Amino acid sequence: MIKLFTLILGLSFVFGQALAAEKVCNPTTQATVTLMKESTEDGRFLTARVQHKNSPVKEVTVTFSTPRLFGILSHGEAVTDESGIAQIPFPEDFPGEVKTGDFAVTAKIVKSDVYYGESTVKVDGGKVIKPVDNPFPREIWSPNTDLHLLLTIPFLILGVWSVYVFSIAQLVKLSKMK
Repeated sequence: MIKLFTLILGLSFVFGQALAAEKVCNPTTQATVTLMKESTEDGRFLTARVQHKNSPVKEVTVTFSTPRLFGILSHGEAVTDESGIAQIPFPEDFPGEVKTGDFAVTAKIVKSDVYYGESTVKVDGGKVIKPVDNPFPREIWSPNTDLHLLLTIPFLILGVWSVYVFSIAQLVKLSKMK
């Protein structure tokens, strides 16, 4: 009984994987995605308008993301409404560029069998990152190190080598005594 159950479970898994592999999403129609930042009484939003031949595309999933150093950071996803608009709340505490706070946002159509498209814009309103006041603190490898830090290593090396020289001199004196 257990072997039969295991066999049925295994076959259903194999056939399920085969059916899932057949249903690959391959959209063929390009849609126009327009991305913008909007402010309303309810707050700030990232809005994507999806259109095909100037008519709105409804019931399409749009993801909002930002490219970062180690990959793509997702802000969220939304489904377009009757007017072809997908909206998510604006990420308020998202760190932007160092001086301006701007960052790039990409809106991309995903999970659609018919439509594909994406748009990337640079938006303002991110958290401004303050530059580091002293990027090189007073350490021995910094370009503006203190003199006492700079002289520590040579004095240590000088001390070790003086022990070597003293030991060799003592060995030479011992060899001359015989």
